[in-house]
Amino acid sequence: MTSRNAIHYRDLTDDDAFEEWNNHFVATSIFHHTELVLNKEYVPQNDEEVAVLAEMESFMFDVLKSHIKTTIGKSLLTKYEATRDAK
Repeated sequence: MTSRNAIHYRDLTDDDAFEEWNNHFVATSIFHHTELVLNKEYVPQNDEEVAVLAEMESFMFDVLKSHIKTTIGKSLLTKYEATRDAK
């Protein structure tokens, strides 16, 4: 299994670079096996899946907090800080 590490992700420092950054972000999340967090349609089917998804969401939210450096991005992250919802 691949070790999840936030340093594998790039910083977003310019809103105009979002598309390229997002492509890398999604590809890295697939590499880390955390892509379910990005799927709005995914619904965990049992307690184990709920726990795994919560762990993934916590990791991915930390990634976003560490790597999104734009004013708009930081504002959105602040809005979801309480729930740590990475979707």
